[in-house]
Amino acid sequence: MKVLALADIHSSLEKLKDLKERLKPEKIDLIVFCGDFTNEGSLKIAEKIIEELSFAPLLAVPGNQDSKEIIELLEKKGISLQA
Repeated sequence: MKVLALADIHSSLEKLKDLKERLKPEKIDLIVFCGDFTNEGSLKIAEKIIEELSFAPLLAVPGNQDSKEIIELLEKKGISLQA
């Protein structure tokens, strides 16, 4: 099983897209995102990041820069690992 662990994207969709181009997404079995989707808690940006990571099953925990709305989004999508 190949697991991609990511953290601290801090709203940088460009860097995420660059990373994705260098990966072989079809070989990734699971993505674990360890917090800080955003810097300012933007729900729209968090949704775009989750969409960019949709090439494999995703599990995530929010970071200290992520808003309550992002926490709720992770729970709604069933990808939250937060207890």
